[in-house]
Amino acid sequence: MKLLALTLMLGFTFIGCNASNENGSDQAAQTEEVEIIVTENGLKSTKINTSTSEPVATLPNQIQMGIESIIEKNGKVEINVYALNDHPIAGVQLEVNPADIFKIDSIGGGRCGDIDFTLRSNPKGLMLGFSMSGNMIPVSNNKNPADNILFTAYGEVIKNVKNKMVTLESTLAGKGGAKLDALSIPYEWNGK
Repeated sequence: MKLLALTLMLGFTFIGCNASNENGSDQAAQTEEVEIIVTENGLKSTKINTSTSEPVATLPNQIQMGIESIIEKNGKVEINVYALNDHPIAGVQLEVNPADIFKIDSIGGGRCGDIDFTLRSNPKGLMLGFSMSGNMIPVSNNKNPADNILFTAYGEVIKNVKNKMVTLESTLAGKGGAKLDALSIPYEWNGK
């Protein structure tokens, strides 16, 4: 049985290696464009630019969630959270993963602020947004994350890391509390 499993693993490894070489040996690795943003007041952010010609594929009715940017200065951070949604969102629960890099003090603004969502957070990175009056986050007007910021999380850096992938674990609710499917896009943060 162990020999069969080892044979299958080697076979899949060999097939995978051959598949990656079919696109031409001159392109050994796929690269991503990284942009470092420094604002006029000295805030620094690093962001991975995804190709505009190849949008991230989502399943039908799936909402793309992610971090649009992380702006850092003197240990303080602003984390801009976005959602590209084809359906209205009634509530969000998000957690920053890994949880030991940032301490979240508060959240506010964005599309959630525009519709008077109640926004709450805790220091470990749990962030909630909902409306007691039934307001819903409207459908995205376009597929540009910068135009679809849900809110900004404000906090501080508690662990210095380099080149760390940061994701959002998300639970989203639609009309009547129905669970919405979400795809979290990782964000590479270069640290301070």
